[in-house]
Amino acid sequence: MLKISGINVSYGSYLALRDVSIEVKKGEFVVLLGANGAGKSTLFRTISGLLKATGGTIEFKGQKTNQLPAFKMVKLGISQCLEGRALFPYMSVKQNLLLGAYVRRHDKDGMKKSLALVYDLFPVLKEKENDLAGSLSGGQQQMAAIGRALMSEPELLLLDEPSVGLAPLVVQQVFDAVKLVNEAGTTVLLAEQNAHLALKVSHRGYVLENGRVVMHDRSDVLAGNEEVRKAYIGVSD
Repeated sequence: MLKISGINVSYGSYLALRDVSIEVKKGEFVVLLGANGAGKSTLFRTISGLLKATGGTIEFKGQKTNQLPAFKMVKLGISQCLEGRALFPYMSVKQNLLLGAYVRRHDKDGMKKSLALVYDLFPVLKEKENDLAGSLSGGQQQMAAIGRALMSEPELLLLDEPSVGLAPLVVQQVFDAVKLVNEAGTTVLLAEQNAHLALKVSHRGYVLENGRVVMHDRSDVLAGNEEVRKAYIGVSD
């Protein structure tokens, strides 16, 4: 579904991504591990059209997408849930969710169906649909951000650090929900520092360090790798 071949991305003279290549197959749940500054968010922003690669190629469903703007990427079937949630705090939960369906705004029945699916996934959002998004707890805001990303009915969901700032119990709830989304047919690419949980729910993983892919394998293999355990899980045998 997604094929990234040797891309480079620069911020001025700083090379943030260096010859990065990854693949995500239809239906997979793939995790991108790495510390802050490793290049995970830069890669996501490049995939979704918010940044342009200075070299290499990106293909989505066989189509080269390097030069396409972000709104066209959404129409093609890629939706990104940004790190930090980026909700509109003075708009209601429902209004925030409906903004995620802007590219489908003429499909009223489809929007209603997607909204119902989001409410099934996160019942608390239905309870609070008329509350201001800024009044929600951190966990509820993360659920709303994921729900908004799902409203465009994406084939590929990019999730950038959904666990940041959340209590462990809430993180588990969010990860369980994302796993259900994947099992229902949506391909997921997750950028995450919480390697312990991410490797439990994903199929495969890539490790980014200093803008380069330094390791990739099945999630169970990475979870048992001594270097990964020391660097990202905090334990070693």
